[in-house]
Amino acid sequence: MKLKKQLLTLLLVVGMIFSLPLTTFAASGNTTVYVTRTGEKYHSNGCQYLRKSQIAISLQDAVNSGYNACSRCNPPILTTSAPAPVPQTPAPTLQPTTAEEAANSLEEDYKIMDAVQHMYLVQFNTLMQTNPAAIDPLLTQRASLVMQLEQMSVEEYAEYSSLTYFTQLGLQRAGCFIGEFNGLMDTPTIQSIATFQQTFGLPATGILDALTFNLLLYVSQLPAAG
Repeated sequence: MKLKKQLLTLLLVVGMIFSLPLTTFAASGNTTVYVTRTGEKYHSNGCQYLRKSQIAISLQDAVNSGYNACSRCNPPILTTSAPAPVPQTPAPTLQPTTAEEAANSLEEDYKIMDAVQHMYLVQFNTLMQTNPAAIDPLLTQRASLVMQLEQMSVEEYAEYSSLTYFTQLGLQRAGCFIGEFNGLMDTPTIQSIATFQQTFGLPATGILDALTFNLLLYVSQLPAAG
């Protein structure tokens, strides 16, 4: 309970600065999204599912063509009255109206990331027992980072998790994120930071320094990329 309370308190402070949820945001039909040659989803720029093919299309055309929003990159949703598929789950509010709602939203996001982190450990441990040769370096890195988190103090864990979470959030908003929302400073996240830095004229070190993080805070409040 102590960890949960301290973590949510810290997240609320940073979250009020971002004023942006992890999930979808509203946009007009002219907003650019991306589809693939064979998929049935539309995506934000930088989504991992666009690695093999990336076709620019307006949000209006994507919706009219029957594409659904990707659940991984959480692209914008249409705000106009154009016909659109009924979402399978209720769309969250863009900005929680109370501190309690903000805390609940952040808690749900962290439950999702906890589940992803647990999945990394399960996959890693299973492969270690069955087929160690199949373990790729990224899974090894992610499992190692999760194990390091488990050894941190409450304060260290809260600081690391919140900064990484909101860094990934800002990178996605800027259209520079190629990884998974997992609360880990893994290789895809570091590469995304370097891309962001290069895009905005900073040295592309991949290091989350104060200037980079402050710029992420600023960019997160601008209209979404793409």
